[in-house]
Amino acid sequence: MQIFKKKSDLKASLKKYKTYGSPKIGFVPTMGNLHQGHLSLIKIAKKNASKTISTIFVNPLQFAQNEDFEKYPRTHDEDIKKLNHE
Repeated sequence: MQIFKKKSDLKASLKKYKTYGSPKIGFVPTMGNLHQGHLSLIKIAKKNASKTISTIFVNPLQFAQNEDFEKYPRTHDEDIKKLNHE
């Protein structure tokens, strides 16, 4: 598993990966706090793609003014463990 914290690093890795042909890439976007639903989507992506990418980025644009972005659960370490297990 590779972890990217910068979009530019992910793009560079994907560019290298794409040079080896025309791979299928599975993408499972999340905002972290992974649960069994997320993990089942990741399993499906892994079965149907040669590379699977998942995000655990808490996106502030997903929150309305009345919603509390700061209180959204951030379970980064637990999410990484779950992703490593898959």
